[in-house]
This record gives sequence, structure tokens and C-alpha cells, in this order.
Amino acid sequence: MNPSIFSSLDPVSAANLGSLAETGNSRFRQRKPGPAFARLSPHVLMSRRQAPAETNETHAGLMKNKALLLGTTGMLAAAARHAAMQAEEAVIVSRHADSFSFGDEALDAKCVSLPFSYEDEPALLAALESHAPFSLALTWIRPRAELLRAALDALVAPGGTLIEVMGSRSILAGPNGEPSIASIRADALAHQPDIAYAQVVLGFVRENGASRWLTHEEISAAAIAQMEMPLPRRIAGTLEPWDARPQ
Repeated sequence: MNPSIFSSLDPVSAANLGSLAETGNSRFRQRKPGPAFARLSPHVLMSRRQAPAETNETHAGLMKNKALLLGTTGMLAAAARHAAMQAEEAVIVSRHADSFSFGDEALDAKCVSLPFSYEDEPALLAALESHAPFSLALTWIRPRAELLRAALDALVAPGGTLIEVMGSRSILAGPNGEPSIASIRADALAHQPDIAYAQVVLGFVRENGASRWLTHEEISAAAIAQMEMPLPRRIAGTLEPWDARPQ
């Protein structure tokens, strides 16, 4: 892998993201609502912040190390493998999750497959309820889906890490100057200082005067880099010049 194709962009102050909070034993966190999170219904908020004590899974007196891998069975499969190897349990969410395999019997044994689409938000969140909280969440969600993203935020444990992989257009402002989804998410997570928030924005590669999209290997490498050394925003490849994007 050529490390020169990966660059980082840090438009969000590290102070805004805050330091990680110590991991507690409560299943969901009490948080100061961010802009998108505040629009969730009271029922959704309470269902994600509270859970019966008997369903709180522990390991050696501490919260179980779980990874949420949403939309990661394709181009992010290598990154999902890396995350699953570090976790005690990995929850894999995709339309065809029940047929997905890492090709490793021991690794597959600690994975839970949830064959849901993120387009069916109520069913997806209900299915995730019994598996939360997660110490790591790696997500690839194509639409803006602000409310779904906000609900997923609440499923990350204190001291955990949320990594969102986004397309290149996620940094573009709206036609009337509305903030980009990447900026909206960065601002919302600045209100949740008890987790580390990291974005991966997918760009392209310039080679020999031509442009190409990133390979799956390059995309996963950027996501793995965020797991190992989270930055507020990491650009995989480049976004400039914008007009040079592959057609």
C-alpha cells in the first residue's frame, strides 16, 4: 500500500471532540443531545438510554468489547475483519449478512449476523437493541439519514469509537448553502465528548495524469487507520481538483 495516497484533513477542533470518558457499566449513556439527536422522539431516546439491568452483558465485571459493523461486507470487508479480530463479539449488519463469511471459522464464530437494510430504520434499531452498547462502530451509510445516524450514536459505549465512512459528496454544501452532512455530523458529535468520532471521506487517486476511484484495499486501509489512530476527518486519496474526479 502506498501511504502517500492517504492524507488527513482536520477541520474540527480536537477540543470540540473532547477527551474520551472512562467506560462505565451502564448500558446506554446519558448525553447532552446534539442538533440531530434532539429531533428523535422521546420514546426512541429513552429506549436507547435505558435498558433492564438483567440484559447488560458483562465480561470480568466490565462491559463486553463489541463491534458494530454496518454496511461493511463489501468494500470495507478487510476493515470489518480487522475490527472483528479485536472484538469479543462483532455484529454485522447488511442485507445479505446471513450469507457473509470472513472465511475463518474462529472469527465467524464470534460474529452475529443481522440481515437488515438501514432503509428500514425501526427494524434495524430494534434488532440492535439487545446487542448494544458497542465499543466500536464502523458504518457505511450512503444517504444523509441524520436521524438514523443520531440513533446509532447512542448505541456507542462511553469511551468507544464511532467511525463513519462517507462518499466524496458528503463534504459538499447544499444548493442553498446548507451545511454538508460531514459538517453536520462533526458538529453533532462535538456534543458527545464521551466517544471518539472519526470520519473517512472517500476521494480518488491521480496517477499518470489520469484519475481512478479507490480500490477496496485502499478504502479499508483508511478505515483501519482511523481505528488505530482516529482523526476527526481522514481523506482517503484526494478530493482535489474536484473536476478531476473519475466519470
